[in-house]
This record gives sequence, C-alpha cells and structure tokens, in this order.
Amino acid sequence: MSATTDTPAGAVPAAPGPEPTPEPTPEPSVEEVVAPGRTCPSDSVAVDRARRAADAIRRMAAALPPGPAQQRAVEAASEVEESAYRDEAPALMVREESGLLVLEMVERPTDVQIAELRGIAGRRWDHRRRVSTFPAASRVLLWFWIQRWYAGAMMSGPRGTQRVPDVGTGRTGGAS
Repeated sequence: MSATTDTPAGAVPAAPGPEPTPEPTPEPSVEEVVAPGRTCPSDSVAVDRARRAADAIRRMAAALPPGPAQQRAVEAASEVEESAYRDEAPALMVREESGLLVLEMVERPTDVQIAELRGIAGRRWDHRRRVSTFPAASRVLLWFWIQRWYAGAMMSGPRGTQRVPDVGTGRTGGAS
C-alpha cells in the first residue's frame, strides 16, 4: 500500500463514478420569504407561482374548443396572475413626514443607484431608521430616479401601492 492512498503500490486507481445528482432546492419557508416586520410575500415566490399557474391554465384553455369555456379559462388565467401582483410586496416605500420625503428600500440598491441617489439635492441618510430623506423640492428628481431604476416594480407611496411606470428606460422591474 502506498503511504498517501489506500491503493496498493503499482495499482491503477479506480475511475471516479458518475457525479452525484444535486439535491433539488427545497421551497423556501414562510420565514425566508417574508421580510422581518413585513407581511407581504416577495415577488420571487408569489408572482412566480402565479405566473406558472396562469400559464398552466392558458395551456388548458388552448386545448379547449373555441367558445365560452375557453374564454372563461383565459379570464381565470389573467385573474390568477393579476391577483399575485395585487399581493406583491413593494420594492420601495415613499412617504411624507414633516415636509420631508422619506425613501425606504426593501433591498439594498447597487452602488451606481446609490451614487445617483446621492446626487439628488438635499438628500440625507438617516442611519437610525435606515432611510434616505429629501426636501419636498426634490420630489421630481426623486420620481425620475425611481422611474429609472424601479420601472415595473411595486411602490408604496402617498397615493397607495402602485406599479412604477416604465417611461422608456427599457427596464422591466425591480432594482437591478
């Protein structure tokens, strides 16, 4: 036997066997999906499930003969998908407090996004609350920043929860 292996001296080591198949990734638990202090599921789970369910319903609808049953199935698929967006967690929240706009982001933005955000006049970082604050006069610049980086994402603001419109940025949603 050789000193470094269990193979006898002069013997050819056996070829490695087939690579083991990776274990499937388990579904995330509710605790992993729901951010601390929040009650809305994340986009990656709820919306993805709804899209897959809606796609399955659409495939079944395509197999039906044209008529009222097919139309109801297509409408049901759309309703399933839209319901997930209604329940989608906002990617950012904007609120007014004492004449200041307060921006709270669910996920940390990229360095490029932060650099642009710092360029907005009057921005201050509130370390204790982990939010950026802006004077009300910076409302338009903040809105342009939100449209540039969060087009298609959900936003909670003074007018309620809404999807940030895409104004030609080419982005389809979320911070990227």
